[in-house]
Amino acid sequence: MRRPVRRARRSAALLVGAAAALAAVPAAGDELEVSVSGLVQLEHFWLVAEDRSSADDRSRLTALNQLRAGAGDGSWTAFLELIGHLRVDPDGAAVAPDELTLGGADDLIRQAYLALRLGAFDLDLGKKFVPWGKVDFASPLNVVNHFDGDLLALTDPLHGPRADPLLHVTAYPSDALSVELVYVPFLAPNLLPFEELELEFRLGALAVDAALRYPETAPFAEFAHSLHGAVSWSTFLLDLQVTYSWFRDQMPDLDLSRLQERIGERHEIEGVVVPAYHRAHNVGLGASLDLGGWVISVDAGAKFLEQNLDGTRIDLKNPELRSALQVDRLFAIGQQPLTATAGVVHRLVLYDRSAWKSPYSEFLTNFIGIEADRRLHLQHEPSTWYLLGRLQSSFLRERLSAETTAVWGVTEQALHLAPRLSYAISDAWSVAGGANLWLMLDGPDSTRTGLLRRDDAKDNLFFRTTLRY
Repeated sequence: MRRPVRRARRSAALLVGAAAALAAVPAAGDELEVSVSGLVQLEHFWLVAEDRSSADDRSRLTALNQLRAGAGDGSWTAFLELIGHLRVDPDGAAVAPDELTLGGADDLIRQAYLALRLGAFDLDLGKKFVPWGKVDFASPLNVVNHFDGDLLALTDPLHGPRADPLLHVTAYPSDALSVELVYVPFLAPNLLPFEELELEFRLGALAVDAALRYPETAPFAEFAHSLHGAVSWSTFLLDLQVTYSWFRDQMPDLDLSRLQERIGERHEIEGVVVPAYHRAHNVGLGASLDLGGWVISVDAGAKFLEQNLDGTRIDLKNPELRSALQVDRLFAIGQQPLTATAGVVHRLVLYDRSAWKSPYSEFLTNFIGIEADRRLHLQHEPSTWYLLGRLQSSFLRERLSAETTAVWGVTEQALHLAPRLSYAISDAWSVAGGANLWLMLDGPDSTRTGLLRRDDAKDNLFFRTTLRY
């Protein structure tokens, strides 16, 4: 574990050195501007689930540093953003080197890109975020970047989204119209809390020696050659966005090519099943309308894999239609501002379980379908609904902020609550505390299918202090 950390530090040193060298070169005809900013954040999470112990509690130190250098006229900018996390042992005695999440330069470098402003179009080259869509939660248009799904909070901006190396070109045919093209050369799978499975037993004539494994995909190890495009039209009251993506899906399917089944005097099942990442199409439409202080945003999209257009494969994701509606409103209660957000998210999966095609027996086909749903969530419920609510306000001349977010999984009968309270001691130093709770409304023995049930053992209380510079 130590060698990847050293490689990350060497890579970071080279990038910082390159950025410093770039900053030292004067821009032709313009004064060079350099800025440095960032934050240091210390957090502690107390896991409060019944089956957890104090050994599962964790502390995390995050350092985020940004270096920006560019020409005074804005014609070019070099941006470097480094982020590092240290996880402290539960006893707090020391930082364990084996627990460092600096697994390589890909983890350490949050963003690093060169931005060129060339009159009628912009060109960004490097590792960066490209967020599309108009809603804040579960937008079906937001498929360019991968994400980290093993989180202690659904609303964690520093630790959820992950940037990708890409080429991003934006053209501006008019003041109201923009056209974006994005090319992502390499595959970066989503980081998921995956449970491997080992089965080796004999029961009568049935003999099983099989495994479900989840090997990591190293950065730059596999090509994706993903292409994304968006056309956006913006006015004072209305924003519209149309997107299309032809990409290798960052969510895994199953590779069953090495799983064998022989039925004779004995029923033998053997082999290894691993994740696979297939090419998908995603078409999306987003709109946001300002109606006198009421902001209404809508996203809708269709996603389907090239190899499973009819939705009959048990090992691949089925075609799905996704939509999201969000309404925002700023109220004034006396002298206090209150921002309220309400939303609804729907996913419709197009498949007929009775139409599944499988080269395996009915027993193995049903087993694969159950495990694929439980571990990778491939075969979702045909129709899934989520309701979102959020209230946010500030007090004491905006030094004290309070926020509560609730996500209700209507179909899976699960509720996520995330109350927050933060206080700005000064312009640079702030403290915060809160909770992240997953409540199973239909009892602890219900099946775990859906977005919220993945995290029902991560209930936690947290304290956070942040220093910005």
